[in-house]
Amino acid sequence: NFKDKYLIEDDPHMLIAAMLILGYLVGASKGYIYVREEYDKSRRILIEALKQAKEKGYLGNNILNSNFSFEIVIHSGAGSYLCGEEYALISSIEGNKGKTRVKPPFPATSGLFGKPTLLSNVETICNIPYITINGGEVYSENTTKLISLSGNVNKKGVFEIPLGTSLRTIIEEYGETKDNIKMILLGGLSSPIIPYSMIDLIIDYDELKKQDLSIGSGGIIVINNNFDLFEILKEDRKSTRLNSSHL
Repeated sequence: NFKDKYLIEDDPHMLIAAMLILGYLVGASKGYIYVREEYDKSRRILIEALKQAKEKGYLGNNILNSNFSFEIVIHSGAGSYLCGEEYALISSIEGNKGKTRVKPPFPATSGLFGKPTLLSNVETICNIPYITINGGEVYSENTTKLISLSGNVNKKGVFEIPLGTSLRTIIEEYGETKDNIKMILLGGLSSPIIPYSMIDLIIDYDELKKQDLSIGSGGIIVINNNFDLFEILKEDRKSTRLNSSHL
């Protein structure tokens, strides 16, 4: 997701620190960062950040003269949308086609190479240092969400919003767009399309759940009246088939 790409490129050491904390907590000795093959800039930034961390003694054997050892491996994938699913991602890292598996078992009991695996997206993991320093209660009182706003808006980009912000505020104030809106994809390409009449929807996990909706990966795509819904769905379906063929 674009927001995760932004986090990697803006502050790779935050991700590394978060993985070290989680590795220590669960007793892991190795972590993997899955980077889409076409994200060459992200990969180069991560390689340099890992080199710096190792030179400072934060990665490798007996970190800071402790009994804790941890390595981080960067894995480049083919860039398939399907590899956002946890077992498809694991399968790709193992060197196989990115295909999902029947559950159970779940990754927490049988994940990468058959070992228990803690798996999450970059944004979620990057919250760990803040929670570690400030505590869960402070975090819950100041929870924000990164959203990737794109489509027919005047201002596209990644925005950090407080939970409880309305969809109207995101589109009109952050996206600087008020007119000619037809529909909105909320949560990314695999999420449902909602009509303009729901623009006052509040972006909050509990509120969205009440309507069987989710912010998902944080992608919000605005579509105006110049586009035909069925043409968009046909193109999306075609794109999904093409991605699948490259697994």
